[in-house]
Amino acid sequence: PLAGIHAGLQAAGEGFHLVAACDQPLLTGQLARFLLERAWQSQRAGQGPVDALVIRSGERVEVLPAVLHHRCARTAEQLLARMVRPSLRDLLGALRRVCVDAGELEPMGKPELLLWNVNRPEDVAVALRHLGAALLRHGAPAHPGSFFWLAYWQGVPVFGLPSCGLYAEGTLADLLLPRVLAGEVITLADLAALGHGGLLRPEMAFRFPPYGLTAEADAPHGESPDALRAPGR
Repeated sequence: PLAGIHAGLQAAGEGFHLVAACDQPLLTGQLARFLLERAWQSQRAGQGPVDALVIRSGERVEVLPAVLHHRCARTAEQLLARMVRPSLRDLLGALRRVCVDAGELEPMGKPELLLWNVNRPEDVAVALRHLGAALLRHGAPAHPGSFFWLAYWQGVPVFGLPSCGLYAEGTLADLLLPRVLAGEVITLADLAALGHGGLLRPEMAFRFPPYGLTAEADAPHGESPDALRAPGR
């Protein structure tokens, strides 16, 4: 993560920038503006340069969301060169930072929701409900894609795709995305129909196209085609 933040700060240019986690779906624009404005106010208060602004919940300092100044990129670069796997907490520990108490976020919503990390599958439905979206289905009778979920927010489809889909030549998303892009509304019956014939499993090679033959033909001389397969295949 720190390498990505370093690259982002370099590309963003001068000034303060908000950094948030991708699994914080309830973070609002109002909160983002509040944090950025507070960082600029702290800078102008004449207490010396401010590198970062973070949120403090009791004795705990929340790592994200945070506001970082562009000059933090230099410190991040030094940590990346000196340490094997530096964390964002390592970066924050090396910066001149100010804290905002989580209680100050109350006018914008419950702090525990605004800062909530959605990490578990069961958290998805709760997060979608707080966003005003309706979860159509979490899980589908198809593989790869059995952990796929689909919700609708104000008529707009919202997909959740499992990370294992990155390593498959075709997933459930490949079947549904063209239909959604064509304006079709996916129903529970559509998802149930995807299970017709049962789940295909990797060991049922006779039911798949001859991917193995293709891999063998493409493999360098003397190398097993299994070595070319990505994890999770």
